Amino acid sequence: MSGRPLALFDLDGTLLVGDTDELWCDFLVDEGLLDPSIRARNRAIGAGYAAGTVRVEDYVGFFCGLLAGHGDDWLPLRQRFVAEVAAPRI
Repeated sequence: MSGRPLALFDLDGTLLVGDTDELWCDFLVDEGLLDPSIRARNRAIGAGYAAGTVRVEDYVGFFCGLLAGHGDDWLPLRQRFVAEVAAPRI
Protein backbone atom coordinates (compact mmCIF):
# COMPACT_ATOMS: atom_id res chain seq x y z
CA MET A 1 0.00 0.00 0.00
CA SER A 2 1.35 3.38 -0.92
CA GLY A 3 0.22 6.91 -0.32
CA ARG A 4 -1.83 8.25 2.53
CA PRO A 5 -4.33 6.11 4.43
CA LEU A 6 -8.00 6.55 3.67
CA ALA A 7 -10.59 6.96 6.42
CA LEU A 8 -14.28 6.48 5.66
CA PHE A 9 -17.09 7.33 8.04
CA ASP A 10 -20.81 8.04 8.06
CA LEU A 11 -21.45 11.70 8.80
CA ASP A 12 -25.20 12.35 8.46
CA GLY A 13 -27.23 11.02 11.35
CA THR A 14 -24.18 9.33 12.90
CA LEU A 15 -21.50 11.91 13.67
CA LEU A 16 -23.72 14.88 12.88
CA VAL A 17 -27.36 15.54 13.77
CA GLY A 18 -29.09 16.16 10.47
CA ASP A 19 -28.43 15.74 6.76
CA THR A 20 -25.60 17.85 5.37
CA ASP A 21 -27.10 17.96 1.86
CA GLU A 22 -30.31 19.43 3.22
CA LEU A 23 -28.48 21.78 5.58
CA TRP A 24 -26.12 22.99 2.82
CA CYS A 25 -29.05 23.68 0.47
CA ASP A 26 -30.88 25.58 3.22
CA PHE A 27 -27.72 27.57 3.93
CA LEU A 28 -27.38 28.53 0.25
CA VAL A 29 -31.04 29.56 0.09
CA ASP A 30 -30.61 31.64 3.26
CA GLU A 31 -27.57 33.31 1.64
CA GLY A 32 -29.71 34.21 -1.40
CA LEU A 33 -27.71 31.98 -3.74
CA LEU A 34 -30.47 29.46 -4.51
CA ASP A 35 -34.15 30.02 -5.13
CA PRO A 36 -36.31 29.20 -2.08
CA SER A 37 -38.27 26.66 -4.17
CA ILE A 38 -35.16 24.47 -3.98
CA ARG A 39 -35.97 23.65 -0.33
CA ALA A 40 -39.04 21.60 -1.26
CA ARG A 41 -37.26 19.88 -4.16
CA ASN A 42 -34.30 19.11 -1.90
CA ARG A 43 -36.52 17.53 0.76
CA ALA A 44 -38.52 15.59 -1.82
CA ILE A 45 -35.47 14.09 -3.50
CA GLY A 46 -33.92 13.28 -0.12
CA ALA A 47 -37.10 11.55 1.04
CA GLY A 48 -37.35 9.64 -2.24
CA TYR A 49 -33.75 8.54 -1.98
CA ALA A 50 -34.25 7.36 1.60
CA ALA A 51 -37.39 5.46 0.52
CA GLY A 52 -35.56 3.85 -2.40
CA THR A 53 -37.71 5.52 -5.06
CA VAL A 54 -34.97 7.86 -6.31
CA ARG A 55 -31.90 6.38 -7.95
CA VAL A 56 -28.49 7.38 -6.62
CA GLU A 57 -27.65 8.85 -10.04
CA ASP A 58 -30.68 11.15 -9.87
CA TYR A 59 -29.92 12.13 -6.27
CA VAL A 60 -26.31 13.00 -7.09
CA GLY A 61 -27.35 14.68 -10.34
CA PHE A 62 -29.74 16.97 -8.49
CA PHE A 63 -27.02 18.23 -6.16
CA CYS A 64 -24.36 18.43 -8.86
CA GLY A 65 -26.74 20.52 -10.95
CA LEU A 66 -27.21 22.97 -8.10
CA LEU A 67 -23.51 23.30 -7.41
CA ALA A 68 -22.08 23.15 -10.94
CA GLY A 69 -19.79 26.01 -11.81
CA HIS A 70 -18.87 26.86 -8.24
CA GLY A 71 -15.47 25.97 -6.90
CA ASP A 72 -13.06 28.16 -5.04
CA ASP A 73 -15.48 31.09 -5.22
CA TRP A 74 -17.65 29.25 -2.67
CA LEU A 75 -14.75 28.34 -0.37
CA PRO A 76 -15.58 31.12 2.13
CA LEU A 77 -19.21 29.94 2.14
CA ARG A 78 -18.17 26.34 2.73
CA GLN A 79 -15.94 27.42 5.61
CA ARG A 80 -18.80 29.43 7.18
CA PHE A 81 -21.21 26.53 6.67
CA VAL A 82 -18.91 24.12 8.46
CA ALA A 83 -18.22 26.55 11.32
CA GLU A 84 -21.77 27.88 11.78
CA VAL A 85 -24.00 24.96 10.77
CA ALA A 86 -22.20 21.62 10.65
CA ALA A 87 -19.71 21.80 13.53
CA PRO A 88 -22.30 22.74 16.18
CA ARG A 89 -24.28 19.59 15.22
CA ILE A 90 -21.40 17.18 15.84
